Amino acid sequence: MKIVPVEEIPLVENVQPTPTDNLMELYKVCQKMENLCQAENGIGLSAVQVGIPWKFFVVRNRDGSFERLVDCEYEAVGTEPLQDGLEGCLSLRNAEGRLRNFSVKRHPKVRITGKKLLIDPDLSLEDVDLELDGLYSVVYQHEIDHHNGILISEIGKEVEIW
Repeated sequence: MKIVPVEEIPLVENVQPTPTDNLMELYKVCQKMENLCQAENGIGLSAVQVGIPWKFFVVRNRDGSFERLVDCEYEAVGTEPLQDGLEGCLSLRNAEGRLRNFSVKRHPKVRITGKKLLIDPDLSLEDVDLELDGLYSVVYQHEIDHHNGILISEIGKEVEIW
């Protein structure tokens, strides 16, 4: 498994809900995505970034464990204005292979709804309905935007940090 070039990311009209009829197969995809995310020193990775047209992504927690999110969406919570932040994306690199950085306006607090794949004690899906702010609010918005056909290069402004 590898991160595909931007031009090979599935088009939004081809992205489908995540197949959940075989959770073991979904978990195998998770493991590959998690390994790739770790190898690339990422915090999140969407299925579309590896060429899989599913509404699915993984997010690495602060303790190194992963969340596996299925068919999630987000909506802003509250009326706070969008906030500027610096983001990189494993799919957007410069000629030297380093991540390109973008200033992106994001909702400071979001509500995430969908499902997550649990692995212990058995494979199962659990409903997700949570509110996030801070770093993980940005990460979830970024990954969900991927399966909605949105890249930070389209909604942000590229910045040089060194």
